[in-house]
Amino acid sequence: MNPTAEEFLTNPFGEDYLYSVNREDFTEKPAAEVFPALLDARFFEPHHLHVVIGTDSGLLPAFVEYRGIPEGARYLFIEAEDLFPLIQGVCRSNSERILLCPPDDPFGQLNDQSDLGEVFYFYLGHVLLHKSVASMRGHLDRYQELHRQFEEEVNARAFYHQGRGNQQKHLTNRLLNAAEAYQCAPLIQNLFPGKTAVVFAAGHSMTGFMDWIKAHRADLVLIAISRIAASLLKYGVEPDIIVSLDPQTINYRQSLPMLRCKHSVFVYPAYCDHSLTSIWPGKKLMLGERLPWNSSLNEGYIDSYDITVSNASITTAFWLGCRQIVLLGVDLCHSKSGRVYAEGSADLSRSINPRLFKATTNDGGVVFTTQDYLESARGIAFQATLFRMQGAVLINPSPDSMQIEAVEHLPIEQIPTPPLDGTAREILDQALGDADREAYWGRLEKELRQTQRRLDGLLKQVRLGKTLLEQIKQGKRNNKNPFEKLRKITSKLGTDDLADYVKQLHWIDFAEISMVLESEEASSGIKGQDWYLKLYEKSIAATKRLIDQPLKKIQLLREEAKADVSEGVNVLDWGRYLAGLPLPASYGYDGICYKWMQAYPEKFQALDDDWKQAVQRCAQLLLDQVQRDPPQGAPSWTQSQLKEVFESVSLLAHRFYRQRDPEAMEALADLLQHYPKEARPYRLLCLGMSAELNDQAEEALDAYQQILKIDQAPTLKEALQQIAQICIEHKDLENVLFAIDALAQIDTKYLRVQAEAHSSLQQYEDAIDSYARYLEHHPSDASVIPQLGRIMLDLGYADQLRTLCEEMLTRLPNNGQLIHFRSLAEQTMAAEPPGQPT
Repeated sequence: MNPTAEEFLTNPFGEDYLYSVNREDFTEKPAAEVFPALLDARFFEPHHLHVVIGTDSGLLPAFVEYRGIPEGARYLFIEAEDLFPLIQGVCRSNSERILLCPPDDPFGQLNDQSDLGEVFYFYLGHVLLHKSVASMRGHLDRYQELHRQFEEEVNARAFYHQGRGNQQKHLTNRLLNAAEAYQCAPLIQNLFPGKTAVVFAAGHSMTGFMDWIKAHRADLVLIAISRIAASLLKYGVEPDIIVSLDPQTINYRQSLPMLRCKHSVFVYPAYCDHSLTSIWPGKKLMLGERLPWNSSLNEGYIDSYDITVSNASITTAFWLGCRQIVLLGVDLCHSKSGRVYAEGSADLSRSINPRLFKATTNDGGVVFTTQDYLESARGIAFQATLFRMQGAVLINPSPDSMQIEAVEHLPIEQIPTPPLDGTAREILDQALGDADREAYWGRLEKELRQTQRRLDGLLKQVRLGKTLLEQIKQGKRNNKNPFEKLRKITSKLGTDDLADYVKQLHWIDFAEISMVLESEEASSGIKGQDWYLKLYEKSIAATKRLIDQPLKKIQLLREEAKADVSEGVNVLDWGRYLAGLPLPASYGYDGICYKWMQAYPEKFQALDDDWKQAVQRCAQLLLDQVQRDPPQGAPSWTQSQLKEVFESVSLLAHRFYRQRDPEAMEALADLLQHYPKEARPYRLLCLGMSAELNDQAEEALDAYQQILKIDQAPTLKEALQQIAQICIEHKDLENVLFAIDALAQIDTKYLRVQAEAHSSLQQYEDAIDSYARYLEHHPSDASVIPQLGRIMLDLGYADQLRTLCEEMLTRLPNNGQLIHFRSLAEQTMAAEPPGQPT
């Protein structure tokens, strides 16, 4: 469909450009005037990573360098794969802050080049996605596809870095969870040696084996992730252990229904969202160290560096001593109907997006998955390999789950279930017993106050360092060798574990300074040290205030424990405590009252009626959320949601077509059967492309022709393109013309293709007519002149060719092709006998 190799044109201002990319964008004004008028207002925002789709034939990177790269900014120009070699040849930047990349792995190149890489920019929310002028104008469909692709990519990376790289959230939660970390996971280590555990996650196969679960319930240890724990209750199954992981507040909202499980043990890492862990009234165990600095309270713990809650649940099953770990709902892929999550999950959804990848299921089928699921699968494969070496096996009985290395696929009835010595709940209750909370609180209080004193010592050192710096700047020498004293202070800040905690806790502030200092190359100078010391001073003071929170929480927990009928339940005092905690609004009196009612039922029953009603009313606010069922059934679609889905389908279809992957194309077509009727044109397109890839031309043409019968089909253009391609391959030039004629009515750029098709059929007059109509719409595209010029000379239209070239040279005065063919036309005219018409 694009048989001619394109060459660069030169505009009247001496700037080279590709006509297919920029059309007439730079024929009236030079790039230096065009870009300021069209680029968005934040294109030159300092301290940002600017991801730009397209380069405007290489002119945009050159303009950025000419204008001056803003402080702390980097530019990542992503060029279409087929254009990249051409652009790379003319785009020469002298700055390492401008990168030109093909679309396959631009962020990888950025990370290879810079120590800061993408992490800082994404974590700080300093990433902007821009369109080049060509992308704004929509000259090439490829740019629109790239923009949609990288919009998804940027959002996904932002979520990844801001969520999983959120050290501040992790470290804050660890402090606020410390007050209730009475018991840690080693208490249940090897509690079920050789037994069988079932891990329930939110995937679509979660509830598919309930009959087997019920039949073997007495011999199983059931572990569920927090978001789906309550959904098991409607099957008459309550998990023995609930696991949660996410440090974000959304975990609180998604996991609240787990409070319906009255007898489960709650297991979570120290960094789990503290607003969720704080309202759990039952027994709980913490994974990982209690405190985020070196402390005797960190002795005796089980590490949990798992990347997902499913990984953490598998780790928990292994540490319990279980040697058959059955995975249900750990599917890590869409179902064949496109479903991602199980019925009853708070994550119910069905979606298609441009970042889907093909996956193989346990039964050999083809489905789709996402990047985060692939990462989780790698984590599970690592666990399966490691645990197998220690005698444990991971088993997934679902035929529709993704195949994962080292995870066995067995029919459910073949999985062994050795008997337990009593019920799992009885064994857990006996192992946990009652914790000595007061003794633990006393140790924790002592540790926290000692840490605050250590922070005071660090603060004193930082302030001394600031004084020394000021003396050095002023040329004073009140201290002997101030440089050596300053070096010792900065050395201590670099090696002290508590100073390191302060820096990690305020990572975002230190990251911003690092970005500024990297751009100024001043990090080791006086200015850099001054900035760091000032930030340490501010951060140490903030850390001291944060440590006040677990101290207040200890006091609150003591008040909860001693509240009795004589004192009443002083809800107002509890509420005052909340004013100092960064808790979500939903964890107010409601969470405290609910937890107190459940943890101390005898004290609640002993209250007088007025107090009992007051506490109950507060608790009911939370109970209303706990009892709310997640959405059921198939999702409904808005038009905007469908539009996004179908745009993604188009991107995926063309990607699979380029990769020559008929299996993925067929899977995509099957998926679209479960979408509304508006999906039919897209499904037919996928079926046609799949048939092409399987060398079934007739079936492909039949699918495309069905699209032509649909009124205003959104895939009409693609269907006509594919019809034309098939006809070209089969040398059916007449039908090629039919398809191209229809395409030319949709998009004038196909007039050129139409002209070339006429020329192939030796219909030269028609070819000239098509070229003429093309030039009416694209008057500066001199790249057609070689083909058109030869035809016109062969047919004796030298005079008209000279006139055409002269008219185009008024817009493109230095164009070599126009000058060459004008000269040929003049030579032809001069050689003709006198009086012969041209």
